[in-house]
Amino acid sequence: LCIGFGARLLGRCFDWPLLLIPAVCCGMAYFIAFSKLLPFNNASAVIILAGISLATYTAKISLSELEKQALWQAKMDSIKDQA
Repeated sequence: LCIGFGARLLGRCFDWPLLLIPAVCCGMAYFIAFSKLLPFNNASAVIILAGISLATYTAKISLSELEKQALWQAKMDSIKDQA
């Protein structure tokens, strides 16, 4: 959860490739915690999946209509420049 909120504040994640970064960081943190510090059992897998999905959900921000239009215009400009 902390990783997700940190990514939300610092990373401004709004696209799926950007959301993979906090998900992977959260997965690594859980893996290290459960493999080195705590005993791993079947219930730990549920906790790991819930933590990764929670970090991904909390990291995603919603864009305003103006920001969505600006991203769309930037993509159109880059396509126009390539042609």
